[in-house]
Amino acid sequence: MRAPAKYPALAPVVMALCAACWSPPDRVGALRPLTLRVVEAGSKRPAQGVPVTYLVQSRVNRDRFLGLIPTLEPIMGARVAIALHGTTDHQGEVTFRVQGLPQPGNESWSMEFVFVNVAVDRSKVGTARLASVPRPGQALVTTPAAGPSDAEVAWQILPLREERQRAFWNPVAGLRGVVVINTLDGPSQAQSDWSEKADCFRVRWNAFDQARAAERVEVELEGAERR
Repeated sequence: MRAPAKYPALAPVVMALCAACWSPPDRVGALRPLTLRVVEAGSKRPAQGVPVTYLVQSRVNRDRFLGLIPTLEPIMGARVAIALHGTTDHQGEVTFRVQGLPQPGNESWSMEFVFVNVAVDRSKVGTARLASVPRPGQALVTTPAAGPSDAEVAWQILPLREERQRAFWNPVAGLRGVVVINTLDGPSQAQSDWSEKADCFRVRWNAFDQARAAERVEVELEGAERR
């Protein structure tokens, strides 16, 4: 005859706690293909040889307490999930495809940024920013080999007026750049171009729709003033 369990009432509690500690699983995601056609404002001529950087920003969330109870400050921060680089062809076009991108369970893609004819001069960026890149929930990465890419540096200094105006430049001379910003995790909202005269770019908001199977957007580059 089998002896009765010593603590029979604890079994359901242990099982419940194990289930509650479950975190969202990692997954592999994809975004619709995005084709940009870059033209010169006014003439509408295709702009060939223009460098374009496309990056996806991830919002990093804290896991829930015991997997069930939301934390008081759920958002930990943001990071660059992926950055792709391309150059416009003779038709002024470049296409980006994001497929098979690993996505941790506590992250969600929040924004897209496209830097058109905008590059960063690393010699004009603070050494501390080049030596480390913030990783939400982790210590700063300080080894040179793991330092931020040009895309990450550009993303970090974009909201910093003095730094971006010092470090950003236009690889194709005579054409002012464009930074396209698109929201992914909420309704698109029209926002104004917050760039200034001293910036080598203008800002364009919500130019494309994630719900479509594929997206094609025309971007106009205006003549640039000498800086």
